[in-house]
Amino acid sequence: MSPTEVCNMALGRFGARRISDFDTDTSVNAIQCRLQYAQTRRALIRSHWWGFAKTRVQLSQTTTPAFQWNYAYLLPSDWLRLIGIYESGADNPIEESTETWEREGKTIISDMSTVYLRYIRDVEDPNEWDALFTECMVLSLARKLVIPLSQDLKMKKDIDDDLIPLMSKVRAMDRTESQHIGRDELKTWVDARNTNTA
Repeated sequence: MSPTEVCNMALGRFGARRISDFDTDTSVNAIQCRLQYAQTRRALIRSHWWGFAKTRVQLSQTTTPAFQWNYAYLLPSDWLRLIGIYESGADNPIEESTETWEREGKTIISDMSTVYLRYIRDVEDPNEWDALFTECMVLSLARKLVIPLSQDLKMKKDIDDDLIPLMSKVRAMDRTESQHIGRDELKTWVDARNTNTA
């Protein structure tokens, strides 16, 4: 799977001409694909706690804040969405922090001397995506391409009619692929708020 294939699936959704190569094709279709592709991927990944995009890391300290907080930690370059902040790592029981902290730009600022982060990362390689995420990506990209390339409002509505229920179904399915009972990551009302569940 490659960006070229993803774009061609999206273009095929409304009968547009295929592109030969995502990076080098100079056609209008390829230009529109390059314009929309990365932003669509990042927005879609950020919209949900996709299992394939979850990861964890210990953050590195950066320049000390000018006032109010003692430490600042640089977010990873592939960071898209925060899941949780923790005070201990792999060798200790992981407990979500009760200390105060704040995201400020590309940093986490806090009085904690060590910070571990669970987050959603930007997954650029389509081969790492979940198959159902790929379906959502194809429809989301098609939705953005259909008007500039075809001006077909009915086709846009047809894509929306497929995308909206699919997104709901896929997100619900993705949320079932974990089990934390008996561990320190039990579901809370915060989890429900952040994942659109009760």
